[in-house]
Amino acid sequence: MYYKVSIQRKKYSINLFGFTKNFDLLIFRNQIAVYVREGKVEDNKPIKEYSYTGAPVINGRGFSIKATSETDILILLSDYNRISNSQSEIVFLEKWLDIQKYRKLAWRKADVV
Repeated sequence: MYYKVSIQRKKYSINLFGFTKNFDLLIFRNQIAVYVREGKVEDNKPIKEYSYTGAPVINGRGFSIKATSETDILILLSDYNRISNSQSEIVFLEKWLDIQKYRKLAWRKADVV
């Protein structure tokens, strides 16, 4: 199920694979936080103004963000602002994203060596 979201004249598609109908979406690339409630955009604001609501938090690519408190969010945003190269980005992604919570990695027999 896809939802079309228009935010500041940009359109985003949200695929709700295993997501609940209520979640917070952090789109780092565009520095925006989107509050989705009952499958609909309820509000959006600059990511620096985002505060944790208790709803699951995902990034713009649909990966779960491992944040479960306001303190986690503050550390997450601080860590994000310190990314200076691809190595520090990898460290950030490994620390904060759970890529398998809402997605499944599938391997075909032909892919395994």
